[in-house]
Amino acid sequence: MNERKASLESIVKRVDQSVTHIEQLLLEVEQGGLGRFEFFLGKSGSGKTTFLKTLPYFFEGINVIEVDKKTPLAGVAEQIRKSLRTNDARTLFVMTDRDNPAVADDEARGFFESLRVLFREPEGQMLVIWPITDEVAAQRLAQIAFTIGRDSLVSVESNGVYQFVGLAKSDYYNVADTTARSLSGQGLESYGITAEQSAPLVHESDTISIFYSRLESQARAINGQYAATLKERIRPRVWVLLCGDEATNLSLTVATLTQGTRKRIDIDRLVDYLDTPALDAAYLKDWKERRSNMAYLMRMLDVRLFEVFPNVTLAAARAYGDEAVRAPLKKQSEAKSAAIEAVRKSQFYRALCEAELGGVAIPKATSSETRNEYIRLQQAASKRDKMLNRALADAIRDALDADGIKATVETEKRGLNGNLQPDILVAFPDGGVVCLEPTWRTTGQGIDGEKEPAQNTLTTGHIQKYLLEKAIEYVKDLGL
Repeated sequence: MNERKASLESIVKRVDQSVTHIEQLLLEVEQGGLGRFEFFLGKSGSGKTTFLKTLPYFFEGINVIEVDKKTPLAGVAEQIRKSLRTNDARTLFVMTDRDNPAVADDEARGFFESLRVLFREPEGQMLVIWPITDEVAAQRLAQIAFTIGRDSLVSVESNGVYQFVGLAKSDYYNVADTTARSLSGQGLESYGITAEQSAPLVHESDTISIFYSRLESQARAINGQYAATLKERIRPRVWVLLCGDEATNLSLTVATLTQGTRKRIDIDRLVDYLDTPALDAAYLKDWKERRSNMAYLMRMLDVRLFEVFPNVTLAAARAYGDEAVRAPLKKQSEAKSAAIEAVRKSQFYRALCEAELGGVAIPKATSSETRNEYIRLQQAASKRDKMLNRALADAIRDALDADGIKATVETEKRGLNGNLQPDILVAFPDGGVVCLEPTWRTTGQGIDGEKEPAQNTLTTGHIQKYLLEKAIEYVKDLGL
């Protein structure tokens, strides 16, 4: 229940004016010892029923029970009595799916008379709310209710009809954005819609429901626009493989720059970084020109960041690397089966196989022996990174073969869409393409008597810069 409450509160915004009105009605019930009936009148899609159903998440000790339209008006009072026998909390009954009722006067009089009797019974201290869209019907039926029971049935303040306005328009975008994040993990900007771009949609929408519909329409239009541009092009998924010497540092950097278990880039962080006024680095210029589309482009390319622990890269280098790659290492050989197994346990490989990433063992620390071996390997990466990439690609290819997964793995393949040359390209028979971009980094630690300490290139700042630079290469290659 607590998890459900937390989830719902994140996407439902409290409507203060209406909450205050409900509090007033509850006070009348408690002080007067009689039940209360009221119509909640509002436009279709304004959120009347949603507001009422979510009251337990904003009120302590209130219970909301629905009375659906399958129960005829003549049977509503009895249905409520049955529900009250097992209910101890303050109760609000909501008559759902009756927004535009066709109710004859005689039927209405019978209904309100049954409620009047119920409200006078000891257990009849509750609210009965009827969300309604038809204003003419609401006023007519409320007048009948007042005639039947006057202030023993409806509130004298509202005469049985409360005008529900719903959310303020100023809240529309934020609520929709929060809802999108709760449901998909990504905000509206990831679908190509910024707050500024949505302003005309808010102005044209008199309810939150209409705003949602306009958002969906605009998102489809944006998708269609890009689909037309990319019709003859390969749309790759861009996954950066962060190779490093310390498992804990790798995990910390990746966790800082990603969201969720699928290792997708934290787009909000990158957008906030881009919006920092003091930043004017040359590599940000291309992104600033695409500011309104940045989140959408990042999502479209499915940009992700995976940590690759040193045991994986060392095993691949020892088993598949040529002599120049293995030369700096103290241990220069490894069985291919061991390298394949190391790759299969890595998170990027499990994502390639569309397996769950949970349950992957993450080393708490890297031994000094493994760290030093990786540093020796990485020291040569600036000159031999293509050889290192090739060794890793060969290990990935054999792992996929071992798992019976059909895919083509190529390195340094030029001309993906233009002149771009992905480090490792994994192509699947269904046309899906994943571009793996390893980047070989270290914390800068030295090796006693062998290598002096150097700059730490595994920091969040370094990798964030690399991600932005790498992603913009793909954006340009696609002509976007």
